[in-house]
Amino acid sequence: MSNAVDVLLLTTPRAPHLSPASVQVSENSAPPLGLLCVAAALEQAGFSVAVVDFYQNGHKPRDVVELIDVLRPRIVGISALTSGIHMAYRLCRHVKAAAPHVHTVVGGPHGTALPEEVLSHPEVDFVVRGEGEQTMVELTRVLFSRDKSKAGLFFVSGISFRNRNGNVSTQDRAPMDFDSAPLPARHLVPMANYLQQGAIVSSRGCTYRCWFCSSVTFNTHKYRYRSNDLVMQEMDLLRERYGTRSFEFIEDTFTCMPDRILSLTGLLRSRDYEWSCQATIPDLNEHPALLPSMVEAGCRGLFFGIESGNDEVLKKIKHMSRKKILGTIDRARTQGVKHFVTSFIIGHPWDTREAIADTLDLILELRARGAHTPVSILVPFPGSPIAKWPEKFGITIHSVDWADYYYNRALISTSNLCREELDEIYFSVIESVVATAGTADAVGEMSRSRLGGEVVTN
Repeated sequence: MSNAVDVLLLTTPRAPHLSPASVQVSENSAPPLGLLCVAAALEQAGFSVAVVDFYQNGHKPRDVVELIDVLRPRIVGISALTSGIHMAYRLCRHVKAAAPHVHTVVGGPHGTALPEEVLSHPEVDFVVRGEGEQTMVELTRVLFSRDKSKAGLFFVSGISFRNRNGNVSTQDRAPMDFDSAPLPARHLVPMANYLQQGAIVSSRGCTYRCWFCSSVTFNTHKYRYRSNDLVMQEMDLLRERYGTRSFEFIEDTFTCMPDRILSLTGLLRSRDYEWSCQATIPDLNEHPALLPSMVEAGCRGLFFGIESGNDEVLKKIKHMSRKKILGTIDRARTQGVKHFVTSFIIGHPWDTREAIADTLDLILELRARGAHTPVSILVPFPGSPIAKWPEKFGITIHSVDWADYYYNRALISTSNLCREELDEIYFSVIESVVATAGTADAVGEMSRSRLGGEVVTN
């Protein structure tokens, strides 16, 4: 029986400096749901697909040669963050060296933000911009067609490619109706390898406009969500297939439509599931019925992007205060939430040494309440407002070597702090954070400090 597939989909390998411990922390160990959604759409369209998670499994770029030999795909698709794009190029070079006829496709946030740059690498044949489900189906149909001119490429929305006249980018693809997307093809990966087997994405898009965030370049500002009946079906399916009763909603804005969540929690009360999600302090404060309803329905973990501990900086970026942050978390603890992750960024345009001292003070207060507190240096990811208009924010970007684009190194200077100062302050903060953790927790705290690159969940 042949092992051959039509399409091989890959995540990028871990960078050499990243410890294997980075995937031994649950927040960094979820199935690649975005890629699995693309795989599901391809399967639904009648194509055979294999998915290999190089990042989770610790594969090296050269390992793709053996996969090409065994699976003999006609297309290799790679999903890449900015921090992993150099690994995507290495994978494509290995593919072309082993099988020049195989089409290479790069998708994900980096290619969406900078398609021209990605196409400047001759080993890349196509870039898929934005959501990949329907785009990959249409692209695959054209590449598998008998029309040698491949004129149909011009009618596939959301792709960039080269022809004899230069680079071509077709029109952007409109954000899809999320209810029409198939459930992720989890059967294509070894689910037992993941700590977050219950990871779910119930919505896409973000209504917020954080100046440091690049996720809207990929998922857009248009907020779309699955019907609550479909969300329940997916959770029940995970329980039936994998015995999962603990779930993580890994999406940017889970609580931004309170009525939707109140309806969902009404359905969840009939199950014995526990779950966690990302919430915002304003959402929980402005809609006081939300938190108790979530807790009653099994919510036991909350992730908050706090970003700063200085009230003046908080007013500029989040429209909240230290008092509201601490009050909300205390209220959630009292009502039954057991686990908290509160993330912080150092290097805001308005940060000073004194402001960052306030941030460290809030971090330590939250740790005293049992929260995990990942800390990162601001990174100007392509597609974010700060990367597009650094002068508007008084920022100088010192590197566009994407291999440097991790959250544990300074790539910028602000009007208040130079690059070297940001590095020094960051590691001083990390030392203070780790000093409050027990020996067993120290590796986890460092891994939670976003050493793995951008946080893009779907």
